[in-house]
Amino acid sequence: MIDAPKLALIAALAAERATLARRLGADATIQLIQCGVGAAKARAGFELARASGADRVLLMGFAGGLGEAASPGQVLVPRQIRHLDGQLEVDGQWHQHICRSLASLAPATDPLWCVPSPLLDGKAKASYADGAIGCDMESAGMLALATTEKIPAAVIKVVLDGPNDVVPPLAIEMTDANGDFRWPH
Repeated sequence: MIDAPKLALIAALAAERATLARRLGADATIQLIQCGVGAAKARAGFELARASGADRVLLMGFAGGLGEAASPGQVLVPRQIRHLDGQLEVDGQWHQHICRSLASLAPATDPLWCVPSPLLDGKAKASYADGAIGCDMESAGMLALATTEKIPAAVIKVVLDGPNDVVPPLAIEMTDANGDFRWPH
């Protein structure tokens, strides 16, 4: 008897995790991990998933919009993750499966930038927009380990703010490094 693949969903923020938990309900076959903000936290989340037996990993959550086609609500399933040291490719076969599954949402498959800190305004976003549709802070951390360990991994993000939107500083202050809500000081 062959065991079914064990899927882990990784989300950086408590709000992302809560949304996924509501959608999953009592599905005990999918592991849900909140990793926190940034590439290092995403690597730790991936390691937790692997230690728990996951053999497929999906990073899900919000992204900033970079390209003009990136409007709030747009679903992103990037084929490639760009980061300051280069680029990484998601698992091609799993990427195709996810895109087919989400076809009714017309997911964009353009590259996603994994940036070291939040891009808070149009000027900052424009500096990364060349050919990329969105940005996050976790995807390269998770995908680098998945690639090294030859674990199928992919990314699904939903654009939260468009390329010309300004992210209010309070939005950043209300999230701690673990992705939890905090009251600003």
